[in-house]
Amino acid sequence: MERKAAFQLSLGFIIAVVFAIVLLSLSLTWLRGMIDNIMGITDDLTQEAQTSLRDAFRGGAASSFAVWPSQYNLPPGKGLRMSAGIENDAIDGRDHQFVINIVPVSASDNVLTTKKCDIESFRNCQLYDELKKWVTFDRTAGVVQINAVGFKYIEVRPTANAVKGTYLFNIVSCYDEVVSSTPTSSGCLQTSENLWGGSAQQLLISVI
Repeated sequence: MERKAAFQLSLGFIIAVVFAIVLLSLSLTWLRGMIDNIMGITDDLTQEAQTSLRDAFRGGAASSFAVWPSQYNLPPGKGLRMSAGIENDAIDGRDHQFVINIVPVSASDNVLTTKKCDIESFRNCQLYDELKKWVTFDRTAGVVQINAVGFKYIEVRPTANAVKGTYLFNIVSCYDEVVSSTPTSSGCLQTSENLWGGSAQQLLISVI
């Protein structure tokens, strides 16, 4: 009789533990879903980007400066982690410091209309300031040795209330044209005399 009672008690305890584990698992799944909805998810293409950029430089498909990918589709709230690649093929044969900067330049007509933004005065629009907050990237000056390739991380995350449409960014790189100087990200523009790679690389983000 005592054995039967002990067995029933043990069985009940096991069932209770299993039930608790199932509930905990369901709770964690629900919590993970809530966090994903709030924070979004990031597509981390860093490794693929760096491999693609190395191949592009090696094969001659890109020269001096490139980004990968150059276009990408993202739902609101979801992020993309990618890379800019800098090939130091300087004619002076020396190591150099490099920086990058990212500047919003345009958006599709439906976005401009919704945001009441005139493309002719895009930099004065509230949309311009909003898009600058979408991007985070390595703003520090980093040394790339001669004949080597260096990388800068870039992350783009449209806000949860982003208007569906296309958004265009220019990505530029600058270097220490005078070796004793250190370039700054904020001072790196498409019109800069120390622009690296000749021109800006464009990044097209489609919010879907």
